[in-house]
Amino acid sequence: MIDKTTAEGSLPGVHPLASRQTRSAGISIETSKLEGVISVKLSGTPRPEAIVKMLDQVNVLAAKDASLRVLIDETGLNPGFVGPGDIGRFVGAWRRATALRSTR
Repeated sequence: MIDKTTAEGSLPGVHPLASRQTRSAGISIETSKLEGVISVKLSGTPRPEAIVKMLDQVNVLAAKDASLRVLIDETGLNPGFVGPGDIGRFVGAWRRATALRSTR
């Protein structure tokens, strides 16, 4: 069974170790313990705040299980304007993401 977790919470009666999935603003994050991968798919034009939130969420997942690998699929991404302030927020999120930086 698959546990699909969204911003609203988790679905009842679903096995929590199989998979976790979060969707937000053109970003989906799925964790598969069976495959050992945190899979992130970026699509559309997510706002910079959504990118920062994604980095924070992936860091939390990586901190819970350091054996998981991270795969980020950007093939559906249509990036919009990113200003210097946005880049600063991305860098700040990356610096906070100590668990994420240690994964492959």
